[in-house]
Amino acid sequence: MLRDNATAYADPATPTGCMIVLAAPVCVPEASPVAEALARMRAGVRETIRARVVRGFEEGGVRADADAAAIAAFYGTVLNGLSVQSRDGAPAAELHSAVDGALASWGTLATPRTPVPTPPA
Repeated sequence: MLRDNATAYADPATPTGCMIVLAAPVCVPEASPVAEALARMRAGVRETIRARVVRGFEEGGVRADADAAAIAAFYGTVLNGLSVQSRDGAPAAELHSAVDGALASWGTLATPRTPVPTPPA
């Protein structure tokens, strides 16, 4: 998801970033319904990520004690940040470097831990 979005955000054939992230984050009171709708969409993205992490619990790819909501908040924030960086002119390579950092965190946040063997008595 992060790599696909980084690539799309930096595609010179399309506008940079993501309209859901960049449109109306700060607006006049008359536009508050638009801002609220976009906030709901961003929350929906975080919920989709959270639901996928929960599915990972069931499939065994995510450790049972991982915090699905915290993981979703983290990766949702990274996703939003990629959009902002893209709008500011960051090239695809820079966006993918940020994704590399976020993916490096996956092991700490979610990967099932390998049990530490107990030494013989």
